[in-house]
Amino acid sequence: MPDDPRILTGEPIVEVIDESPPAHPPPVAARPRPASSPDGRRS
Repeated sequence: MPDDPRILTGEPIVEVIDESPPAHPPPVAARPRPASSPDGRRS
């Protein structure tokens, strides 16, 4: 990806990958809902 500004500036790609996961937590819809506590009941 030559268009990536990080590469052009010489920024380490590892920093971008390491910063992505914690910055973007998985949505609630993607997380498995417990059978004992349905989403409808929690509301």
